[in-house]
Amino acid sequence: MGIFKDVDGIFKHTDVENVYAPPPTPEVGYTMEFLYSKLHKMDICHSSELSAIRDDFNFLKQQNRHQNEDEEKEEEERNEENEEMDEREKL
Repeated sequence: MGIFKDVDGIFKHTDVENVYAPPPTPEVGYTMEFLYSKLHKMDICHSSELSAIRDDFNFLKQQNRHQNEDEEKEEEERNEENEEMDEREKL
């Protein structure tokens, strides 16, 4: 959360907490509990990002499969129509 500088050097504001950003170092140092907690938050964030990517990939795969099926059906219908027209012309 807060203000950050992007690649172009422009300052921007975000309300999203950056779990990968290191917090300020405490005066007494980091405890094992603190490190575990931070790593756990990072792992959960990373897992949810991977899950979202996997869901998007599966959606696109399914969409592509349906599109291919629709194209095959249309091609079959066109072939049947062409065959019917050829039969009529022969008569």
